Amino acid sequence: IYFLSCAPGFLWQDSGLIQYRIWHNDIEGFLGLAISHPLFYILAIAAKYVPLGEFIWRVNLVSAIAAAVAIANLFLLVRLWLGKIFPAVIAAVTLAVSHTFWLHASIIETYTLWAAIFTAELIMLLQYAKTERVVYLYWLSLLNGLSIAVHNLALIPLFCYIVFFIVL
Repeated sequence: IYFLSCAPGFLWQDSGLIQYRIWHNDIEGFLGLAISHPLFYILAIAAKYVPLGEFIWRVNLVSAIAAAVAIANLFLLVRLWLGKIFPAVIAAVTLAVSHTFWLHASIIETYTLWAAIFTAELIMLLQYAKTERVVYLYWLSLLNGLSIAVHNLALIPLFCYIVFFIVL
């Protein structure tokens, strides 16, 4: 559904600036607002070169694909946590059709990629809690590092992970 509702053209404000920066391969961001998010820009610039549809639609599609991954991750997280399918479906569908998440899935924004990585972090944290295998903490750390390269929102869970590691 995100593919169908993905914005077909140019956007305004931050999203328009993101499109402009991607058009000019500007990862550093000396153009004003939204001057961070290097991993997101690298992925979106790569999407620019995929020969499928119009340039702007392909760029906006990065958010749609990331949103779909976030929904799948949420389903998996709840399924692993509760061991039941129905609550996992309800959680995934609720997030999928929520207004703001759907909006960010339909335009070029960094939040959906951050959500996809963050939900993967939560899966790793849950797997560590269930198994106590340290490899899940390594994956958690890697994913949080990638998440920081997408959006500064990742600093909030990083603080929580640091407290968690100290307690461990």
